[in-house]
Amino acid sequence: ECEENADDSNNTASSSTSASSDEDGAGDGDDGDGSDGDAAQTAAAVEEDQASRQQQQQQQQQQQRLSDPYKSTMWLGCEDGWLLVYYGTDNVRTTRPRQKVRQRAGITSLIHLDGRVYVSLASGEVVVYRRRTDGLWDFDKLHVMTVKEGKPIKRMIAAAGKIWCCAGKDMIIVSPVSESVDSSFPINQQQQQQQQQQSRRSVQSMTCS
Repeated sequence: ECEENADDSNNTASSSTSASSDEDGAGDGDDGDGSDGDAAQTAAAVEEDQASRQQQQQQQQQQQRLSDPYKSTMWLGCEDGWLLVYYGTDNVRTTRPRQKVRQRAGITSLIHLDGRVYVSLASGEVVVYRRRTDGLWDFDKLHVMTVKEGKPIKRMIAAAGKIWCCAGKDMIIVSPVSESVDSSFPINQQQQQQQQQQSRRSVQSMTCS
């Protein structure tokens, strides 16, 4: 009888142990489900935050772009070929450019004539920018003129409905209507006979009065 009672006690203890183990396992399973749910919520919150930031960046970019055709603009040309466009009321030191366009060569001069902006390059080309039908500047469709191939255009000036360009020792007259070269002539042409042994002067600047 003592042996039977001992066996019964052992069986009871084993049953209690297995039951407690099952309860612990169930508890562990519940903890696992909770951690998975927290991870999913965290991932969803991160995705929502990223989407919100992207939307804010897009809105800021749209605000920074040229969106008002009635506001005056200021164009800056850089030696490395970057064309930077601001609103006339922007602070260049604290405001990013409203528009940035990379040119083929360094920019040497800028003028505005008849609703167009002419950009002269160190490669001897002139790039023409116009407005779109909605009044905004069109930076996708542009016209490129070869004024003096291989020679940088030092200066441009608008006079008598023409665009005068100086490239080294030559003066080139461009028609803004046909957007092509009308004529060209060397500097000091009348004194060439007297200066045969001297190099012709190179124009560095010019103005109209």
